[in-house]
Amino acid sequence: LTEASQIFRVPKPALYVGTSDGLVGLIADMQTLGIADGVTLLPLTLPVLERIIDEVLPQLQRVGFDPPREQLEVLRLFRAATELRAARRPYHTGHRSA
Repeated sequence: LTEASQIFRVPKPALYVGTSDGLVGLIADMQTLGIADGVTLLPLTLPVLERIIDEVLPQLQRVGFDPPREQLEVLRLFRAATELRAARRPYHTGHRSA
């Protein structure tokens, strides 16, 4: 069991808080140094997802990283669906009427 756990080690996630430029640099450095051959970005909010789509991905493409087009399309569809769902929610102030 010890050998198997060393071979199939699950990487620990890294939390990044910073600018789009900083994230692009971090991803590029990780790839250049051989730390990772890919990353999975899990945005915690819709505005973060929008920044990844609108800022991070184009910058990554400019420096030579090309995510598969299918993944880009999934991101765009997810954002559109999330925006549509948010637009359909009734306005809520947080106050309850008596």
